[in-house]
Amino acid sequence: MQLRTLKTLTPDTTPPDPEGWQRLWHGFFQLEHVRSPEQRQQTALAHTPPVDREVLNMRDVETQLLLNMVLDIRKQEITMFELGAGRGDWCLTLAGVIEHRLIPCMARSYRCLAIEGEPTHYEWTRTHFEKQHVNAVAVHGAVTAHDGSVRFDATTDPASHYGQAIDERRGNLTVPAYTVDTLMAEHGFEHVDIVHLDVQGEEYNALVGAERALAENRIDYVLVASHDREMDFHETIPALLAPDFDILFDVRPKAGIANTVFGEAFFPSHGLLVLKRKALA
Repeated sequence: MQLRTLKTLTPDTTPPDPEGWQRLWHGFFQLEHVRSPEQRQQTALAHTPPVDREVLNMRDVETQLLLNMVLDIRKQEITMFELGAGRGDWCLTLAGVIEHRLIPCMARSYRCLAIEGEPTHYEWTRTHFEKQHVNAVAVHGAVTAHDGSVRFDATTDPASHYGQAIDERRGNLTVPAYTVDTLMAEHGFEHVDIVHLDVQGEEYNALVGAERALAENRIDYVLVASHDREMDFHETIPALLAPDFDILFDVRPKAGIANTVFGEAFFPSHGLLVLKRKALA
């Protein structure tokens, strides 16, 4: 798989309701109130590179990685799990790319599952899917290495903060916990082409909870938005998935300005790690 920059044009689409929606680059919409003005400003400032030249941001790179995976998958239907969904951004992205034919991929349909522990974020995700008839199921809960329940920290304003996470000591909510294997069985996914992980420190445990699916070759691509150098998922996750997966992309958190196949990109906080099952090469 050769990664390359893929160009797209935003389609002219109609929002679910006359007011209160913002169109995204792929043609689907997001409720305007899911991001406070302060959060939008903070995000823009945090992702502005400290140089006087054009540099991609991490989100641009993450989008290009997903587009390349979609292009690489030689199937009529693509399945994806978005673990740590927030607003369901990546399920909406996949839906937009396929439904609006933004790249020349083989896929003509998709099916997604998004899981989110913060209750307001979960409701926003569910609304985004239902109001726009996106072929995706929203699940309220957390994903980790075991089924049951976990304590979850949801004390911050959901429109201003997207870093809510499992926290057994300080969590103010108890939410259901699921493994990837359980989610696949309960929701009828025999195979998941893409697993997108952004679960604030539970990325390794989430993949431990996919033991059966991984052993049976039922997951093909793994995209990790990593957060903390001390957890070092860029070492532990490839070791967990070895020898069955190859690393396609690897930029660690807080890398600053990094050279990528897509050009220079700014990584002020998160990192990105992408792996592909070797048998697909």
